[in-house]
Amino acid sequence: RAPGSGELVFVGADVMKKPYLVLGIVSADGAELKHKVDLKLDRSIICHEIGVTHRYNIILDMPLTSDIRRLITGSPLLKFDKGGYTRIGVMPRYGDAASIKWFDVEAYCTFHLVNCYDSGEEVQMTNEV
Repeated sequence: RAPGSGELVFVGADVMKKPYLVLGIVSADGAELKHKVDLKLDRSIICHEIGVTHRYNIILDMPLTSDIRRLITGSPLLKFDKGGYTRIGVMPRYGDAASIKWFDVEAYCTFHLVNCYDSGEEVQMTNEV
C-alpha cells in the first residue's frame, strides 16, 4: 500500500507476450482501478516486488527472465543471464513508461526491497541481495 494514500500499487507479468510488465493502482477502498500502464520492458522478467514511496514506484529490472518457450524445450523456465543488464527505475506514482528514470547498475538479482522512501528530490532504497 502506498504510504499516505493507502492505494494498492501492484505489478502484473506475462511470460509469453508484451506487455511483459504492467503496473496498476487501485483506490484505497479497493473499488476502482485508478491507473494501469505498460512499463514497456523488452523481456519477461521476474519482478517479485516493487518499491512504493509517497510519490514514486520503484521497479527492479534484473536479468532473471522467464520464458515459457524454454520450458517447452526442456530448459528451465527461469534463467539468470550473467551477461545481462540490471537497472532500477524510479517512476512518478501516476507516471507512464516514458516518465521512468532508469539507473543502470551492476548485474545482480534480488527479490525483496527492505525499505524505500523519498526525501526531497531523492529516493532511498535498500534491498536484500
